[in-house]
Amino acid sequence: MNPIAHLTDKIDEQGLWASRRILSRREHLRTKESTGTNLYQVVSGSLRVYVLGDFEEHVLKFGYKNNLIASSDSFISEKPSDLYIQSIKKRELKVIKKTCIYGLRGEF
Repeated sequence: MNPIAHLTDKIDEQGLWASRRILSRREHLRTKESTGTNLYQVVSGSLRVYVLGDFEEHVLKFGYKNNLIASSDSFISEKPSDLYIQSIKKRELKVIKKTCIYGLRGEF
């Protein structure tokens, strides 16, 4: 089984999603210097994760339906990140807190 599907199935089974969030087109979920300790599953729409260079934006990845997205460096270190996460199209996300994921470690 796909490990991401397995993880999201376990979160669903245990009812650990904290909330849902809807973002408008071009709305930012995370901005530079913010700290993000949530993990998001894209329910609908799409988004991009990027950093700003000296003269341009550098897109690191895109998120589509059923993808998991986080400000990876901040999620792990719990320190501010240089990453931006922005919706491309209107989207809906499921949100789980990092502390809730810890309880799943024995499941894998």
